[in-house]
Amino acid sequence: VGVSLPALKKVPVFLVLILLGTSVAEKAIFAYASFHNETQITRYRRLFPLYLPITANSMLDGFLGTGRRAMDVETPSGSSLLNYPAEKVDLREGLKPVNMVWIVVESWRFDTMNRENTPNIWEFGQKALVFNNHYSGGNASRFGGFSLLYGLYAPYWHQFLAERRSSVFIDTLQDMNYEFNIMASAKLTYPEFRKTAFRNLPVDSIHDDWPVDFAPDRDALFPETLTRFLDGRDSKRPFFSFMWLNSSHSPYRFPEEYNHYKAHSEAMNYLKSGYSNKEITTFFNRYRNAVYYEDAVIGRVLRILKERNMLDSTIVLITGDHGEEFNETGYLGHNSAYSKYQVGVPFILHVPGREPGVVDHLTSHVDVVPTLFGLMGSRVDPSVYSEGRSLLDPEAPPYVVAGSWNTFAIIDPEATLVFPLEIYNTAPAEVRLASYRQAADPKPIFASREKRILDVARELSHFLK
Repeated sequence: VGVSLPALKKVPVFLVLILLGTSVAEKAIFAYASFHNETQITRYRRLFPLYLPITANSMLDGFLGTGRRAMDVETPSGSSLLNYPAEKVDLREGLKPVNMVWIVVESWRFDTMNRENTPNIWEFGQKALVFNNHYSGGNASRFGGFSLLYGLYAPYWHQFLAERRSSVFIDTLQDMNYEFNIMASAKLTYPEFRKTAFRNLPVDSIHDDWPVDFAPDRDALFPETLTRFLDGRDSKRPFFSFMWLNSSHSPYRFPEEYNHYKAHSEAMNYLKSGYSNKEITTFFNRYRNAVYYEDAVIGRVLRILKERNMLDSTIVLITGDHGEEFNETGYLGHNSAYSKYQVGVPFILHVPGREPGVVDHLTSHVDVVPTLFGLMGSRVDPSVYSEGRSLLDPEAPPYVVAGSWNTFAIIDPEATLVFPLEIYNTAPAEVRLASYRQAADPKPIFASREKRILDVARELSHFLK
């Protein structure tokens, strides 16, 4: 329905000013609440499907000079829209502590873990479990990291952030007197893991503010930071060390001596269209060089653990937060599709005393938390705290779920079903074949998967009140 210009002229000026002022005030209030972690305001944004919030955390932080104050959050008070965990149980019951090292490589896609591109990780994988068909829980860092640390589907992220709710996995380790060493090359205020998974940890256990700006220089500090942590820790306490390397994020940075694939000298401009295959190949080579460099850093970390004889008592996992595409299915980068190039990631798991092997069936980041709780001896049903299952379960799951800002996907070997999450997203659900081309006739594919669609819909409300 249109509104004519003469009709608009009849609207009183004061009414327009009131509506405009109200809108500006409302946006300002939400931005203020987000900056100051006023969860009694931010938690209710999900009740309004058409609501588009505005935040200004970086601007306010710089303008007000409050620095890290906005990172430290208080426990939310009042009612919650989350039912997490789903039952009141003691997750510590029966658990035996074990040391853990988690290594996450930014934008690390599944087919770049090999002897040539990642020689150190590949060699380590020969004595570990390698999962060849593993998926992140999302196509962007927030959602991949969330699924990894929580064992939950990515669409839950928005409410967990709004309520500043931590991960029961991290909370349980903290209750078990673990020492923590969290290292991230990019600040964990963006993505906001200081306000979610790590929000209850001591501030001095989180290292994401480095004295250097060049991403490879920041990543290079990880081995020595780990060494200092291991030297200074209480050997009678178990530890959890988490590392998130960032050099392989666009524009794919690396020191010149790691120019293994003779990369193009410039990064991609995502606003440009019509790249030639030759140009895209040079971008992919640049990306592979960054991954090659990350492998060298991780190799130093693995040598530190080996030289200290810690691999016999430490679970080590190495994976990516999501993948990265170079026009294989018509997209560049990530956060734009659910092709395997954007959500398929390597996954290597070293478990002391466990024989090495290869797993070829579907697995997912949401399976990691249940797996580790299981390895620690948990007898609690994973459905109490997770949407995942043990990675060591020999039965292949029929599908995995990945999500992003306003969509989610159900992925199986033959098809990917993509659904909108918000009412304002009027795009219809779509069906993509294994090649990620759209199906000419999606109806029979939807019909054959009706039960799993309903199952996932229920799972997406399982931890909500």
